Amino acid sequence: DEYRAIFKKYCETERSLENVTLWEEIEEFKKLTTCYELVNKANSIHQKYLRESSVSQVNLTKTQIKLVTKELYHNLFVLETIN
Repeated sequence: DEYRAIFKKYCETERSLENVTLWEEIEEFKKLTTCYELVNKANSIHQKYLRESSVSQVNLTKTQIKLVTKELYHNLFVLETIN
């Protein structure tokens, strides 16, 4: 955790902190177990990092953002269908 804090501080100075926080949120997402939690976290990630003009938007092309969004919500749909 000490090294993570140092790395986050470095990313903050390089104006790329959103990449680290996105990765941390994805790691949290992977640990969720209920559909409700997954959908809420997916929406939160999308709003914070993938939505155009969001404050913490990551540096991806529009094509990449569309693919990630499509895959994210498709997987959630499949999960909800199974449950």
